[in-house]
Amino acid sequence: MVLHSSSSSSLSSVNTDKRSTTYSSSNNGTALHKQIDDPSSYGSMLDQLHAEQKGTIEALTCQVEFYRNREERARQELVTLRRCLPLAKGDDNSASVAKLASENRTLGDELEALQAKKSAWDRDQTRLERQKKDLERQLKEAKHTLTGFSKAIEQLEIKMQRKEAEVQTRCLRLEQELGDKTHECEQLQQDKTTLQQQLENIQTASDENTRLRTELQALLHTADRGFSDNPKSSEFSSEIRSISDRLKFLEDTKIKQEAEIHHLQRQLSASAAELLTTQHEVERKNSEIKEMLLKLDNSTNVLTLREQMLASDDISKKEIEKQRQELSELVSILQREKSDLQSDLSRLNRELETTKNDLQSVKSRLSAKDHSLLVSTLRSEVTALKERIRVEFKHEQESLTAEVLSLKREITLLRGRLADKDVAARNLENELTRSEDKQKQMEYDIRQLKEQVCHFKTELEQSRNKYQQLQHCRTSLVEQLDSGFKELLKDEESAASAHEELERLRNELNLMTKKNVGFETERMALTEELEHIDRIHREFSTHQNEKLSDLYRQLVEKEEIITSLKSSERLVALLQAEKETWEGNVTDIRLRCENRVESEVRKADVLRSQVEQLEQERLSLKQQIGIFEEQRANLKEEKVTTELSLRQKDHELEELKCELTHLTNQLDATTQRLDNGRQEILTREQKLLEERKKLEHDMVYLMQRVESADQRNFELNEKVIVLAKQAKVDQTNLVALSCQMRKYKDQVKTLEIQLGQMHRCKGQNSQTFCDLQRKLKDVTCLKESYQVEIDKLRQMLEHVQSDYSVAKRQRDEAVKRIRLLVQCRDDMKVTVEDHTAELVEEIEALQHQMDSERKRCAVLLANEKTLLRDLQERNTAVMTLQRSLAVLQHQSNERSSESDRSSTSNTYRRQRSCCSCGTGSPVSSSNQSTSLTTSTLSPIHHHQHHAQSRSQQQHFLSSPEVSTDCTLTPTMEMKNLLSNLEHISKLSPQA
Repeated sequence: MVLHSSSSSSLSSVNTDKRSTTYSSSNNGTALHKQIDDPSSYGSMLDQLHAEQKGTIEALTCQVEFYRNREERARQELVTLRRCLPLAKGDDNSASVAKLASENRTLGDELEALQAKKSAWDRDQTRLERQKKDLERQLKEAKHTLTGFSKAIEQLEIKMQRKEAEVQTRCLRLEQELGDKTHECEQLQQDKTTLQQQLENIQTASDENTRLRTELQALLHTADRGFSDNPKSSEFSSEIRSISDRLKFLEDTKIKQEAEIHHLQRQLSASAAELLTTQHEVERKNSEIKEMLLKLDNSTNVLTLREQMLASDDISKKEIEKQRQELSELVSILQREKSDLQSDLSRLNRELETTKNDLQSVKSRLSAKDHSLLVSTLRSEVTALKERIRVEFKHEQESLTAEVLSLKREITLLRGRLADKDVAARNLENELTRSEDKQKQMEYDIRQLKEQVCHFKTELEQSRNKYQQLQHCRTSLVEQLDSGFKELLKDEESAASAHEELERLRNELNLMTKKNVGFETERMALTEELEHIDRIHREFSTHQNEKLSDLYRQLVEKEEIITSLKSSERLVALLQAEKETWEGNVTDIRLRCENRVESEVRKADVLRSQVEQLEQERLSLKQQIGIFEEQRANLKEEKVTTELSLRQKDHELEELKCELTHLTNQLDATTQRLDNGRQEILTREQKLLEERKKLEHDMVYLMQRVESADQRNFELNEKVIVLAKQAKVDQTNLVALSCQMRKYKDQVKTLEIQLGQMHRCKGQNSQTFCDLQRKLKDVTCLKESYQVEIDKLRQMLEHVQSDYSVAKRQRDEAVKRIRLLVQCRDDMKVTVEDHTAELVEEIEALQHQMDSERKRCAVLLANEKTLLRDLQERNTAVMTLQRSLAVLQHQSNERSSESDRSSTSNTYRRQRSCCSCGTGSPVSSSNQSTSLTTSTLSPIHHHQHHAQSRSQQQHFLSSPEVSTDCTLTPTMEMKNLLSNLEHISKLSPQA
């Protein structure tokens, strides 16, 4: 009784602890839902997870202590009962009534005590049921929290995937921008080169303009001096003014061109600045790409580290198991140290207050430098703490992701099992429908057979009536033979013919007997074939049963391995969590224990739901077993009916055989009588002939009926063979089903016994739940496998039945295909011949075209070569002309320096010739510049620029000839000068 009270007190303490854990778990669940969305609350979540794990450890220790106390109480009760038993045995030998009364009183007291214990046990049971309901409610709340946490993890994964996608898109965008910038750089460089070429051309044109300007100014001064005495000075002065105006215009154009040059230089500087900026941007983008690549490398390194951690999990399992044992011992030590730690905490709080006062005094004394050092040290410590927390968060996140993956895998396995069960149920329904169809077909066949039997009976009665008629005919024939014996003796020839007819009838009877023997041999062969098929089917069934047993063993081994791996993974996850929780604060142990209890309650709820599912499956199996038993009974009844019908048919066949033997005996007797009454038959030949015709007609009719009866017997034999095959198949199926039913019954009985034991000892043996689950899974797997095999066998039978029809169809289709192929081959031959003729014509036309094209290409190549030669010759002529012009300019300059300046006319002529020579020189220089610019251009424009330069040189070469031929008046010379200047002004903007 003392033990009972202590156990009840421990149970009440456990219940109070659990209620507190439920309240705290509900609060923690709401807090988790609030904290999932905040990224800053992951540290607090980790602390809560550590607290949950420690709470589970404490709850488990409490449960272990409770179960140990209950076992000790049960042992003491057993000891007391054993003490009572020998007393009851010894009372038989004692004779004193007083002793018996005292012992009866003691036994009554003990019984009352036992009844009190029983009532207390019932109370404890009700309390445990209440606790069970509370735990189920807590499990539901914990499920909600788990779903919220899984959603948060999924959101984190989605965010990580989005970040990776953004990084990839950013890299692609940066690469595209790099390509665009490089393309822009190349375009800017090309623009720079073109602008530089334009600047060089403009500078050369400006130099030539300055030189021409100096020469024109010198000519104007000389003209003013020479024509001061000339009466036409006014005209020259006006012309000079116009020239000066044009020179001013040229200067303005020069200024504009210089402004344009400055503008182009500014553009060049701006483009250079843009190039520099683009280069900087390119370098920046390259640096960003490098950073992104480094991030990707870091992510790959993290993934490799995760893989290494997963690989190292197997090694750490053994260590974690050892640590778990040590931790279970440390839990009790920690509970003892808890009170000490609380006292230490109060003492430390006091010391903290004193240290705070000291720190305030020290801070007042410290200087600014010391303050900065403290801040730097604190920052370094804070960064280190942040890094450590970040690493721990990553590690826990990885562990959580692994747990989530394991849960997802279990969910997929459960879904697969449910799908398999649905498939099995559907297969059972299909089998039921098939069995019903088969039953209907069997009933229809039985009806047909009954109708045939009735038809045969009617035919037998008709044949018997005819046989009686034949007997009457025979008696009348005997009487006629007796009366006509004397007449038959006269005609021997008629007797010989009758003898021949008798021999023919004997031969026909022998043939009939041989046919009957052949039919019997065929029937024996068919029976032997049926027996051989039965043996093969039995061997096949035994082989398949062996395969099924092997597969069942393999499945059991694999499931044991899977369960061991799952248990080991769970243990590893729990032990890792426990290992990390010891590094936390001691004050959070109670909260963690409460959360851990919630997780254990979830598992218990899952196990209960699984047990309920298994019970439902057991009930469904029982229902299916009842359905199968009913089917088996129906099949047995059908089998009995078919056997009775077969026996009746065998009896009828035996009767037919007896009748045939009787007929043969009667025929033998008639032959003897005919031999004795040959003389009487000779007298009645004519009558016998007429009667013989009638008898032949009747015999033909009888033979036809006999043949039809044989055919019907043959068809009946075939149907009987088919029915026997089906009956054997049904027998094998029934044997297999009966074996399965026995196995299922045995398994159900064992499961029921085990369930009873489980209900009796709920908390003592927790492993029995796993055993029951395994066995039920094995039963379901066996059922599914057997159902699949039955379906396969039925499909095989259906395939065998349908193969013959399919083969016929395939043969017909093959014949049709062969005919179609032959027709297609003939059509293809005709089309190929037509196409070959057309292709030959097209090939010949193409060959003619190729020959004409080759000739044309040869002509074009020859023309190109001649054009290149002409161009080279013209270029050499242009070069020689330019050299001769340079020589003439040099000679004219020397002559102008050596001439006398006394005579005005000579000087004027010389100056005019020099002017004409000078007008040719800038043109040549401009032509040289233009030729340089055109050389940079494409070869298509090269020929055009050469033609322009050649026309210009011819124009400037013809100008001095005109000046020499015509009368060299000053007005004409001035006109030539003006035309040359205009031409130069036109050439300068073109350059």
